[in-house]
Amino acid sequence: MTLALTNLVENGIKYNHPGGYVQIFVDIDHQFIVFTIEDSGMGIPEDAIGHIYERFYRVDKSHSREIGGTGLGLPISRKIILLHRGSITVDSQVGEGTVFTVRIPAVVN
Repeated sequence: MTLALTNLVENGIKYNHPGGYVQIFVDIDHQFIVFTIEDSGMGIPEDAIGHIYERFYRVDKSHSREIGGTGLGLPISRKIILLHRGSITVDSQVGEGTVFTVRIPAVVN
């Protein structure tokens, strides 16, 4: 889980604007631990949301060299979260930022 959450935070930093923010919230109840990673970055276009968990998919191909990365971070994060019987959702607005919400069971049977 550390790798999954680190990937999400690093993406929030990597795809942000100078002076932007990345906020991490954690909430827990008797059923779920919920991690929310919110940034003020460039956002993800609506037509790209359905592809972000595909291996090697890059939203902004024009900045690939300067930003770096392989397009594997989100697919790996999603796989880890699913292996923990969790879920991941994304809400994003271009130019305003992105919010990833990760929910994993608080108790493992």
